[in-house]
Amino acid sequence: MAFLTIPIIDIAPYWTGAEARKRVIAQQVGEACRDIGFLIIAGHGVPLDLIAAVDDMSRAFFDLPLEEKMRVVRPAPDVTRGYIPMEGESVARSRGAYAPGDLNESMMIGPVDDADTAYYHGPAAGKHFAPNLWPELSVFRAVRVPLTLRSILSQHRGSICAVNLCERRRRQGKPKATW
Repeated sequence: MAFLTIPIIDIAPYWTGAEARKRVIAQQVGEACRDIGFLIIAGHGVPLDLIAAVDDMSRAFFDLPLEEKMRVVRPAPDVTRGYIPMEGESVARSRGAYAPGDLNESMMIGPVDDADTAYYHGPAAGKHFAPNLWPELSVFRAVRVPLTLRSILSQHRGSICAVNLCERRRRQGKPKATW
């Protein structure tokens, strides 16, 4: 099925709505992720000044010369931290098909305030919580911005995805997932 638009999902009612409304929003998020892989979230509560600060940081980084960005290149394909240059990965290859590298670049960061627990540092964590690689830009030294953004996004993502997972398990007749 061809998608002509990216779904816009207002999650504001999730935080104040009844359980049935939460399930509807979680279902919409789950469908968007499965069907197209993208969604636009409205009603997220992220302050506009924080969005602007993160946008400024991103533009400052991606405007750097390639040589500068390569100083924080992803150390290995299974490490989700660091810079990935243009054509550095291919979504098609992850699905078993050959294709040239994707025409995008990215900078992956993870938690900046992870606790000293097995969840983050135990054997099962693998390389998922490798240390972040920060460029030598003063704008990136202001850790408060990533901390605040991560806090807001983690709250939203975790809650909505958990409801979606529980609802899918219920429809499949499986026991409720426990964490």
